[in-house]
Amino acid sequence: MKKLIYLFLTVLIVGCSDDAEDKLCLVCTNMDFILSSSACGPINCAFKEGEETCEGDREASCCFPGSIPGTISRPLTQSDIYDIKRFWENNGAICTLSR
Repeated sequence: MKKLIYLFLTVLIVGCSDDAEDKLCLVCTNMDFILSSSACGPINCAFKEGEETCEGDREASCCFPGSIPGTISRPLTQSDIYDIKRFWENNGAICTLSR
């Protein structure tokens, strides 16, 4: 019975660890560009440089594309990460994705 409990806990821990490691993350450099929106006005996005932005993070930023709320924090989806990457690269950033 003890071995069965240990086996169950091991499977549970490994299962949870795999989920956390499987999230998509984005890191960008060359983020010294200015965006303007009605909610935030002009903003320099250099503060996001080198900062990891990951799937599942609850985040809002005026540096995100218009398809993602800039002022309402919500968990980011994988699709959001790809949209952010494309948007930032179109503004001159150099981005990499990792899991």
